[in-house]
Amino acid sequence: MQDRVYLLNLEELLDSDDSSLVQSVDARLDSHRLEKVSRIQGRTARAASRGAGLLLQKAVAERKLTAAFLRRFTVSELLAEMTEENYPLSLNYGYGAHGKPYLKDIPVQFSISHSGTYVLCAVSEREIGADLQKMEEGKRLHQIAERFFSDEEKRFLADCAGEDLVKNFYQLWTKKEALGKLTGEGIFTGLITEAVSARNDIEWLEPPAPEGYALSICRKKSTIS
Repeated sequence: MQDRVYLLNLEELLDSDDSSLVQSVDARLDSHRLEKVSRIQGRTARAASRGAGLLLQKAVAERKLTAAFLRRFTVSELLAEMTEENYPLSLNYGYGAHGKPYLKDIPVQFSISHSGTYVLCAVSEREIGADLQKMEEGKRLHQIAERFFSDEEKRFLADCAGEDLVKNFYQLWTKKEALGKLTGEGIFTGLITEAVSARNDIEWLEPPAPEGYALSICRKKSTIS
């Protein structure tokens, strides 16, 4: 299958009180996702979970197609492509040693991330990790880097300021998060002190991020020479 990235703008779900829109979304979600949504507190988090469920349904349905590498949707655009007679697909989930979810019966690896008004789903036949972050200038970026980044990365950021600091910090942070999602171990492991550039068993994909966001995706390198 071709690696693909799906990006959904959640503004319609976040800004609208239209219950019919929510019902249309829920009609296309599998039972596992619906149960997960029911446990979530907060409108933004529920919208992100619904959006993630929609994108995973779409990605699995298109796993055998040669689709564009990056597909962007609004909620209405995505629903228009997902007719109720064809969705939801039945998805059987399993979980790895570190809690990373996978699909038991379908040869699709996936990674989901959400931030701000967007949710992202990346799919591949190989292990994959994806992270999306809305960039915020007000955070103490150097202090965070001091705690979580490698010496090499901290030296690189020490020479950055202003917009360059924000952009480069979030690019490194999303790479660390994406790598942690690929392995299933998360960022709070050896990734704290290991530079992402030191990994030679992965490769990075570089789809364009929405304005004001950083986006990183990595996948396992193919073992086929």
